Amino acid sequence: MSDNAFKALLSGLAATALAVLVGCGASASGNTGWANTATTFQERWNSQTDASYHIDEFRKNRLGRNEARLPNAAVYAENNTFEVATMDRSSSIALCLQTVQAALGIPAKTADALVTTMFDQFRKTLPNNPYGSVEYQGYVAAMTVAANGEFNCWVKPKQSR
Repeated sequence: MSDNAFKALLSGLAATALAVLVGCGASASGNTGWANTATTFQERWNSQTDASYHIDEFRKNRLGRNEARLPNAAVYAENNTFEVATMDRSSSIALCLQTVQAALGIPAKTADALVTTMFDQFRKTLPNNPYGSVEYQGYVAAMTVAANGEFNCWVKPKQSR
């Protein structure tokens, strides 16, 4: 994946996927802080997204992962980690932004700043082993691209060493 491809993705994001996916405020009903359950994450996600991107439910997939299917993406909620995986380059950053916002219960503006920092790190590691991460109030969020081209973004509590 080239640096130019991701720059193009980021520049087109605001006008397309971001408008569809991301809400404008903090989490639903003033519900802030870490999403301790898949239900809390789902409620936040759904209150901040267009109906076509709502999570209906999480189900165990054939690999035993707690998964919700979206158009061109999968969202996982398991082991105190929230993750989105997609092959769709046009919505990958917006999906990551939404995952960070719903998991941490933070306003879209704060989530945008965190994802922008991750993406800046991510671009610097292209084309080999693209990876970007950021820490926020005891949590860590990261984005990667697998060998098959799948984009992944996850958020979880930072592990103490």
